[in-house]
Amino acid sequence: MLATAVRRLTSQTFAEGDMVIVRECARGGKAALIGPLSRTDHYATKRGNIAHNQIIGQQARSRVSAQVRAGTGGQYMVQHPTLDEYVRLCKRQCTPIYPKDASAIVAMLDLQPGDRVLEAGTGNAGLTMHMARAVGTQGRVHTVERNQATADHAQSLVQRFQRGVLLPTIAFYRGCKLGDAIGEITESIDPDLRDKLAACRNDDPEAMWRQHGSLVAPLFDAVALDMPMPWTELPRVFGFLKTDRFAV
Repeated sequence: MLATAVRRLTSQTFAEGDMVIVRECARGGKAALIGPLSRTDHYATKRGNIAHNQIIGQQARSRVSAQVRAGTGGQYMVQHPTLDEYVRLCKRQCTPIYPKDASAIVAMLDLQPGDRVLEAGTGNAGLTMHMARAVGTQGRVHTVERNQATADHAQSLVQRFQRGVLLPTIAFYRGCKLGDAIGEITESIDPDLRDKLAACRNDDPEAMWRQHGSLVAPLFDAVALDMPMPWTELPRVFGFLKTDRFAV
């Protein structure tokens, strides 16, 4: 299990392109997610500006001072964002699955290192990243998003989280139907199943069951459907879900 764990960045200094949590040191101070860091950019606070250059090269938990015309302003602590903070504070194109809900879904799916997961509805990639961290470097999360712009935004969010540490575990399928994505995934894993995939791509998901029975190929350890009317896709995805595994 340790061999498949995702490594954190807490021991590394900040570099250009990193995302950073800037936390006001005063009691009750708020935290903000800034970045990607650039030597020519700055973050404006109510107590002055913090140049990104002040953060680059610093260790996590270092303190920086906001700069004002008359000297220095408030004190701020900088740190690498946790996955919880990143999902809650990152820029979004749609409502994300928040960390507490994503953690519950990961538990309900009983994910473990090495699992292969199918997700329909990437959205802001909040659940995608939680599942990717759960399955580790030996697992795989196949996530499908019909909206091209949303999918591109989601991939950029994944790429910016801790220097893309979760990116190798996630496969993105953009602008396609779920059935087409399942067909592409299946063909890449087992080309011999190509003849069975026509029914999967059919607009009538139950046609697959009528032709091949309840199980076409045991490919996925878990399925997460974050989409309108997910029950309409259950006959399709169950044909590729391993026995005694779960869909949410």
